[in-house]
Amino acid sequence: MNELEYEKIFSFNKSSNKYKIELTKAIRFLLSKKRVIEAKHHFLELEKINPNHRIVMELGFELGIKTFDREMSIKYHNLLNENKKYNQYELALKRIIYRLSINDKKNASSDAASLLDDMSLDKDRLLKLYNLIHYELNEECLLIKADDVLKKKNLRIIKG
Repeated sequence: MNELEYEKIFSFNKSSNKYKIELTKAIRFLLSKKRVIEAKHHFLELEKINPNHRIVMELGFELGIKTFDREMSIKYHNLLNENKKYNQYELALKRIIYRLSINDKKNASSDAASLLDDMSLDKDRLLKLYNLIHYELNEECLLIKADDVLKKKNLRIIKG
């Protein structure tokens, strides 16, 4: 999406399904451009239209973190947690990001260690976790553990 496409969403009929889709795209576009306040403004409208959709819950959790809105983060964390179809590993990664955003490194490290103990973590989530450990937590014992898990899964991180 670019600026022109972003402006176009305001011409959609708000009752159409396409409006929800375009509004979601606009919010993601704004987040990609670090325009968090605008994204949150549009999110509040999306939340009214489609509050129980998984994507709305994910955006709510992300926006809660990025705007330091603890209540919003907790609300959407709990909604995602109650959603049985939502991937619990993805939620655990989001929880680590939340804990890091409030400078709760102790619990973020504990959550990361628990995820590393679970060998059923898929490749993409394992790489996300590795990046969180390496760039955010920067704990040597977790990095060693993460490297071991990667080796067991025949994955390599090229450092340099």
